[in-house]
Amino acid sequence: MALSGVILAVAVGTSMVRVLRRQEHTIQEQMAELDRRNHELDSFASRVAHDLVSPLNPLRGYLTLVRRSPAANDPDVREMLADAEASATRMAELVEALLRFCRAGKRSEGPSCDVENAVSAILLEQDQVAALNGVVIERRLGRDVRVDVPAQLVQSIAQNLISNAVKYSAGRPGAKVTVYAGREGDEAVLEVTDNGPGMSDAVLARLFQPFFRAPEAKGRPGQGLGLATTKRLVEAHGGTLKIRSAPGAGTTATVRFPHVEGRPTAAPERPTTQPASSEMVAEVR
Repeated sequence: MALSGVILAVAVGTSMVRVLRRQEHTIQEQMAELDRRNHELDSFASRVAHDLVSPLNPLRGYLTLVRRSPAANDPDVREMLADAEASATRMAELVEALLRFCRAGKRSEGPSCDVENAVSAILLEQDQVAALNGVVIERRLGRDVRVDVPAQLVQSIAQNLISNAVKYSAGRPGAKVTVYAGREGDEAVLEVTDNGPGMSDAVLARLFQPFFRAPEAKGRPGQGLGLATTKRLVEAHGGTLKIRSAPGAGTTATVRFPHVEGRPTAAPERPTTQPASSEMVAEVR
């Protein structure tokens, strides 16, 4: 009786192992197919964007010629030209944003970079924008925080997060943005915190969707691709992006990458003011 029970258990176990192996093989095939289709979709979108760029430059050139002609003296013609030029500019910006989004999904090879140097270069520009909008930027940047990501991509990530924080904090009393960079264990952390209006759970749930624009973004420049592109850049290079926010409590964007060893240094003091608990997480390990 005991022997038959053992034989039955072995048979069941063997059968389960075979089923699990078949399922694993099926899942791997599906993941490979999904990855292939994603690459095809990115390539298609990139080709479409390139094709859209081609007629835009001649169009803008023709509009410039028309503006210089005697017909442009008519107020109605000038108004129509202004509308056409504005539409062409928006189209060009949208196509360029779409190209950046498509390229962001591929890992870029290049030397590692020091996060402090990369972010400081962006802050030189953002300090001026912030000052014009009455926003104070506080820096807490640690030295020798290195990541295996090209400097221009770290700058692109920082540019998007800091410019968003400044844009949505502007006009509020005591508007402030804190930019932190430091090493925490085996990770390099870049964190941008603002005391802006914050976001609801409904907005957070759709925040990384391409072309999504929150109600708070109405009337502000943008194509709804900035955060989606930033997320793809971070994940393509082995990092994670996490957004925490709540209405009236500001927003914190945290990027984490594996740290590349360098000279050990003390991390700067982490900002103590954090938004409330609502959060959206995008992680790739």
